[in-house]
Amino acid sequence: MENLSPKWRGFLQHFGTYIIVIGALAMINLFTDSGEFWFQWPALGWGVAIAFHLWGILLASMKNVSGKWHKFLGHFGSYVIIISMLALINLFSEPNNLWFQFPAVGWGAALVLHFFGLLLDGGKTGAEQLVQDRKDDLEQKQDEPAAQTEPATRKRQEKMRPRPVEYPLINKGQTNPVIHAHLDKALAYQAQIEGLIKATTTPNARTRLQELAAQVHEWVEAIEDLVQRIEGFQQNNLIRQDLETVPQAIAKLETQLKQETDTDVRNQLERTLTNRRNQLASLERLQNTMKRAEIQIESTLSALGTIYSQLLTGESTDHVADYSRLSSEVDEEVRLLQDRLEALEEVKLGRA
Repeated sequence: MENLSPKWRGFLQHFGTYIIVIGALAMINLFTDSGEFWFQWPALGWGVAIAFHLWGILLASMKNVSGKWHKFLGHFGSYVIIISMLALINLFSEPNNLWFQFPAVGWGAALVLHFFGLLLDGGKTGAEQLVQDRKDDLEQKQDEPAAQTEPATRKRQEKMRPRPVEYPLINKGQTNPVIHAHLDKALAYQAQIEGLIKATTTPNARTRLQELAAQVHEWVEAIEDLVQRIEGFQQNNLIRQDLETVPQAIAKLETQLKQETDTDVRNQLERTLTNRRNQLASLERLQNTMKRAEIQIESTLSALGTIYSQLLTGESTDHVADYSRLSSEVDEEVRLLQDRLEALEEVKLGRA
């Protein structure tokens, strides 16, 4: 038991309490002359809570599952648990009238649509989608008449005018002071929260707070992962060079296109310019994703500070336990950001 994580210890304590209490209710039911078995109803209701507790722990352990599939598994688990409960209620109350099949079929149809939506949506990775967008752009340009190409090119030049690099880059071996300050603060919150939990003497409160400590640990791990990913991009020499040279290359190609009169050369310049603009768009997506990751780190840090304040002021354990909902929301947002970063890692920012 000592090697178990706080989450699993909390679940086993929850499950043990369930067995003891429901067992006691069953004994009371059997030894009284009530004429019916009523203990099964609290057993069913509490059993659903046990099932959701277990499924939540299993979902949280699926680190390699993407955000979309993580949501589907949550949906599927909820379906199995709720429909199973309805089926048992049906069998215990009206065994000759199997009404539970109707919500099972209705919800099952929604689950199937969710599944096929993911299959259709997940056919392309982020990198493949960018490549497809580039091909579509190129084909559209090639199909346009020469007379319409020049006005469209002018409009696009105004829209796609290269902008200066806004996101800070750092040299190899250096660290980003802002996000490292956030990480240090998160580690400090984690240490303080763990210290307060160790000082708790009430067994029930300690169990709940140990689960909270496990969630805090996962948050801090997610922050560390995002910090490493952000710094990896910021220290990437190829990205650094592209951020400097691609806007210059676009400006040069635009100038050449204005001056060129040969149709074949113009077509080649336009294709190259399209590729460069797509490359710049990929770089800008990368910068925006890193900015959003920093914002998410700060948001997570704020949530940690809120939890620490609640514990420090000695508010009720029940109120603090409400943060399990908040933790799942933050975990999901962090997971989605990691998915975006992984998709951008697949994008090959090649030179035209």
